[in-house]
Amino acid sequence: MCQKLLSSSAVIERAVNQLVEIACTHKFDGYLVNIENPCDPQRMLEFLRRLTLKMKERCAHGRIVWYDAVTNRGNLRWQNALTPANKSFFDVCDGIFTNYHWHGDATVRSSIRLAGPKHVRRWRFQFQGSCSFSCVERCF
Repeated sequence: MCQKLLSSSAVIERAVNQLVEIACTHKFDGYLVNIENPCDPQRMLEFLRRLTLKMKERCAHGRIVWYDAVTNRGNLRWQNALTPANKSFFDVCDGIFTNYHWHGDATVRSSIRLAGPKHVRRWRFQFQGSCSFSCVERCF
């Protein structure tokens, strides 16, 4: 699926247009882009950049968030924080949702430094059963 989506700029543009149309029509808040397989990082950056810009043009409230799974080399490797290996994706969209294994305050501080002017929010959730959760902590 990723290979087909990222096969050309024309295909990326068509996909972006469709996704934005769906989001605006159905009043989505945006998209969490979760790619968990190797991919062409330059094409993925093009896709994210176009999707983020088009969402802001058409749906002012829309946000695009990248899930931390692919590195800037296109490898599947969770970073568990904002790092130089995933920052390029963070830079072209509205945010990043990192993998679940944060390692203390040092990880938070290094992510905040790397984020620059964008805000970093850390949430920790406890899941209970199959569908419920409680928010335990929010840090800035």
